Amino acid sequence: MTRLNADSRGPGIIPRPGRGLLSRTWLATTDYTWLPRFLDTRGLTRPGRVIIASWCFVFALMAATMQLSNLGADSGLARSVLTVSALSGLYGGVSWSRHATWPNWAQSMTFVVWSDVWLALALLIGVRSAFVGTIGCILFIMIGFYVAVVHSPRVAVAHIGGALVICSLLARSALTDPSNDDWIVFDMYVIICGVIITTAWALQVVWLRLTDDARRAGRDYLTATLNRRGLQDEARQLLRGDPSHSKALVAMLIDVDSFKRLNDTHGHGAGDDALTAIAERLVRAAGPEGVVARIGGDEFVVLRSVDATDIETVAAQIHSAISSTSDLFPVSASTGVSVYLTTAADLPGSAVNMLIEHADNAMYRAKKRGGNRIAWAHMSQH
Repeated sequence: MTRLNADSRGPGIIPRPGRGLLSRTWLATTDYTWLPRFLDTRGLTRPGRVIIASWCFVFALMAATMQLSNLGADSGLARSVLTVSALSGLYGGVSWSRHATWPNWAQSMTFVVWSDVWLALALLIGVRSAFVGTIGCILFIMIGFYVAVVHSPRVAVAHIGGALVICSLLARSALTDPSNDDWIVFDMYVIICGVIITTAWALQVVWLRLTDDARRAGRDYLTATLNRRGLQDEARQLLRGDPSHSKALVAMLIDVDSFKRLNDTHGHGAGDDALTAIAERLVRAAGPEGVVARIGGDEFVVLRSVDATDIETVAAQIHSAISSTSDLFPVSASTGVSVYLTTAADLPGSAVNMLIEHADNAMYRAKKRGGNRIAWAHMSQH
């Protein structure tokens, strides 16, 4: 099964909103998996791929037709570069339009690097006029759009830096051509560099804010675990992976014992501290392949995909992680567990709600038996 980045799921505490979003994103490990899941859950993967495929075909057309221009290829090397550039664009367009899923991080980075390299070669070698090549650097913006939306600020800076280097080399060469007006070349160079920098960077900042807000819309503010909305989105991804291995989806509904008494006796601050501590422990216990959500005042849901032979062990480990003797006000919890056995690659949409309902019924049985224990619901099979 594909391991999922903890920062994008229940396992992972997201910093509170505030200043320094760009700096936090720059220093943090980027979660590339969030965008593909976001697009997939909203039916936007296909439209996104079609848009990118269209631009690949445009690049291919421009590289092919440049060979027909008087300012285009004037040597065998130049024609070879433009031919490879055209074929690369055509291949990229076909690849983006054929597949139904978003590429993984390595595939996406390969696409970015390959696009930057061959656009640079086409402008440096395939175009006879350095002034026209300088103007052609505006095409780096289209790659910059993709990088700004899909990748981290570090990748965006690398792309912008590379584009500026190419543009500077071409502008310098254009200035040595006596047929060009130096001030026109200079003004064009400044404009294009400004557009490359500001467009890609502004889009990156705006996109980071939008995605940050989108992530938080699915999060509980106090504990930074998922809320009900976030749980529904993330649950759909749990069993996507290699269908050849036997899997089980474990759903645990956890209710903190005597939580009202804790609030009444020690104040709501103590209650909030307890909930935050429980959330952090559940996050660690669930691991990177689990989902943790707070769905009520003192209720948590943990979903975890495990091997069928490890069901009881995993459930016991997660339940035991709730309590700690180091707490100022120790707490316990009643836990209901429901299990869904499947070998299918995708989980039916109704299965998660069914599992949580069964786990909730089991939790009430654990509560009636005195709390601080696990109760099991019946096991479902697909």
